[in-house]
Amino acid sequence: MPSAKTQRWLWGLSGFVGLMLLIIPFPTTAVPEWRVRVIDPEGEPVAGVWVRQAWKHYSLQLEGGENFDERWSDKNGYVVFPEKRITKGLLHRIVLIALTGLLTLAHGSTGVHASVWAVTDKCSSEFLDYAASKPLADTARLKCAR
Repeated sequence: MPSAKTQRWLWGLSGFVGLMLLIIPFPTTAVPEWRVRVIDPEGEPVAGVWVRQAWKHYSLQLEGGENFDERWSDKNGYVVFPEKRITKGLLHRIVLIALTGLLTLAHGSTGVHASVWAVTDKCSSEFLDYAASKPLADTARLKCAR
């Protein structure tokens, strides 16, 4: 059986490791890399279209508003939005998830919400919505005003 001094040292080390596990931040993917092709009403790719991604992890981000990423489609109509990550420690996550759970009683959301859409001066696409359980939508078809 270890001595009392050794036991105190082991308890102290265990407490230190436990505390570090609670406070050291680690990343979580909120939205994976998302590749979208912008096409016109006839199905042809469209270059130079402004495409916007709005996203937020409502359970881990209390800050107001959504996060935005804006890009232009390339010569083949493609745009790629890089993976979106949230980095928080376990203790921070526990507090935030509990707090956002309480806030949904008044108003609000939980989990990840993300959308992508394309816009020109006369055309726009429908919103492509992210759902973690489904494949990412990969085509933004422009609809133009007549």
